[in-house]
Amino acid sequence: MPSSLQLLGACLALVILICGSGPSAAQSVGGMTREEIRSFDARIAVQTDGGVLVTEDIEVVALGREIRRGIYRDVALGGVGVLGIGRATLDIVQTLRDGAPEQHRTEQDGANVRIYLGNPDQFLSPGIYRYRIVYRMSDQARRFDGFDEIYWNVTGNAWSFLILEATAVVVPPVGAPVSQVAAYSGYWGDTGSDVLIDETQNGYPRFRMTRPLQPGEGLTVAVGWPSGFLAPATTGQRIVQWLERWGSLAASVLTLAIVLGYYLVVWHRIGRDPRGGSIIPIYRPTLPPAAMRYIERMGYDTTAFAAALVSLAVKGHVIIDGTQATRSVSVAPGTAAAKPMSDGERVLFDALFTGADKVTLTETSRQRLTAASKALEKHFERTFNRIYFNRNGKWFALGLAITVIGWLAAALLSLDHLDVALVAAVPAAMAIVAGNSAVATWKQVALFRRSGEYAALFGALIPAILLTMMCFVVGVFFLFVGAQIGAVPFVALLLAALVNVVFYHLLKAPTALGRQALDEIEGTRLYMTVAEKDRLKFESPPDKTPEHFHEMLPYAVALDLETAWSAQFKAEIEAARGRGEAEAYLKPSWYRIGSRGRGFSDAGQLRNLGSSLSAALGSATTTRSSGSSGGGGSGGGGGGRGGGGW
Repeated sequence: MPSSLQLLGACLALVILICGSGPSAAQSVGGMTREEIRSFDARIAVQTDGGVLVTEDIEVVALGREIRRGIYRDVALGGVGVLGIGRATLDIVQTLRDGAPEQHRTEQDGANVRIYLGNPDQFLSPGIYRYRIVYRMSDQARRFDGFDEIYWNVTGNAWSFLILEATAVVVPPVGAPVSQVAAYSGYWGDTGSDVLIDETQNGYPRFRMTRPLQPGEGLTVAVGWPSGFLAPATTGQRIVQWLERWGSLAASVLTLAIVLGYYLVVWHRIGRDPRGGSIIPIYRPTLPPAAMRYIERMGYDTTAFAAALVSLAVKGHVIIDGTQATRSVSVAPGTAAAKPMSDGERVLFDALFTGADKVTLTETSRQRLTAASKALEKHFERTFNRIYFNRNGKWFALGLAITVIGWLAAALLSLDHLDVALVAAVPAAMAIVAGNSAVATWKQVALFRRSGEYAALFGALIPAILLTMMCFVVGVFFLFVGAQIGAVPFVALLLAALVNVVFYHLLKAPTALGRQALDEIEGTRLYMTVAEKDRLKFESPPDKTPEHFHEMLPYAVALDLETAWSAQFKAEIEAARGRGEAEAYLKPSWYRIGSRGRGFSDAGQLRNLGSSLSAALGSATTTRSSGSSGGGGSGGGGGGRGGGGW
């Protein structure tokens, strides 16, 4: 009597034998080892109402892999865009398998209908089966000036099987002579010509592929005939036809025109700057330096932070250590004699030095520096926004909304799938991001050129990478969406997006009080940049003392005038050097560099003070970013989208 182990071994051997022989049985039918479509034959008869009666005979090899119960066929209902304007109706007339009626059911997904042939409770034996599907679709003929046509995707381009033979016969409306034919083969959009075109005995155009169609390839045909053989188009059909031809173009060009016109009107009414007053040299500005920069730019940046730090240092409240690796700011000893801080400088000082006497301007102090920077920005926002200037953000938001709606309208009037149509709005956002990234990159590179600080290049790296990515994405969308809606509509919509970038800046406008502040800023800039010969024309200009040089240095930082301001004192510094008194200019008590003690080594280092600080702050506070006339192609037109087994 066999033991338990012997019985277990015998059972395992039997299981292995069954599992090993099963696939081989399923993989071979008459020597055939793959599932494929042996022949795909279609007859497309155009009705006088513009509909079609389609008969498809599809012979397949079923091995129980993908084709287990039967096959399914995907048919596109067409219509204009994902909204389905003018979408066709589909009625199943007959489904057969090997000449006998076959069970079927349909499922609709947006613009596509899937026809399942087969019994869900019955599996097919491996073999060769011939299916016939007869269905009627409305509104498939296209009307043009002087001729009409049927543009039909015979096989569809989404089959996962090889199609060994593909043929099609197109029957035009009763009495209509064929005036033009065309055929396209290959993958979606290809214009391959591996198609033999001849006539049937009745004179109907017949199309036959001269090679097998690979998975993903398809056959598309187009046949035209003179106008007058179709029933006159209804008003609805004419509207659909116009939308098919011009919908995306009209939506995109109209969007550009509306957005541009909207912004021009809004800018004319609320975005233009008030007329400025006479600009006179300002020797003693009343506005703090960082506030000047914020008001002039109508926004905040790290240079405003740097200007406030330098101002605190010059006034005697802090000491700046400019050592490259350990740049820091510390509370100055004996601040009783220091000059008063401005409100914004007080906010910055308190945020920086609460619980600390020294703060490094490196990533180790990122949290503290970021908090201090945000505190200063919020103070400026409360103090100056809508008082000194208006950003007019709500007007910009409306213009942006118009652009996005235009994008969606153009996409919805052209694409076949809602998810693709929605994503077509992405290039608009990408163009806006790319435009702002380009501005940010330019600013950081300019900062590096002024300061020589590689931290500035690091600050430029992120927007530069972002810019490159956005340009790449926009380029990909140009190929993808442009192929759907056309190059002209796509460019029009891209221009509409760029118009948003331009007017985002142009809509910002100073108030009357802000205009006075801008006049003061221009007066300060005039004083700090004027040539010596023109300086003599000023009324009682201050002496070029070291104290005045340092007093105005924060304004030079705020207005990007370090080089110009240093040049103003070049002669004085050289003369003082000759007298051995250059330290008064170059070695202030509020600035030091490591073991070398206080001061700047030369005027060149001094004029880079603000830009080097700004570059360091930017690096330290940046968060790491984790048709029948020959104009068609394979896959175009109405009809099939593909199919598969189930």
